Amino acid sequence: MKYCITLLLLLHVYTVPFAQKKNAGYRLHIHKTTESIKIDGIGSEAAWQAAEPADNFFMVLPMDTSHAQ
Repeated sequence: MKYCITLLLLLHVYTVPFAQKKNAGYRLHIHKTTESIKIDGIGSEAAWQAAEPADNFFMVLPMDTSHAQ
């Protein structure tokens, strides 16, 4: 019984680092603005021009190992 518990504990400790998602380090840099934004689909305000675009999305299903298309 003690052997089984030790084996399960070692197996758990060994597999935890590999369970982390490959895209866990992906970050978006979002900044607040005091400018009023008109929701019209055009994006001509200076705040939209200065915003960093979100890209390089990862697929989630069936696997999260490749970029979305």
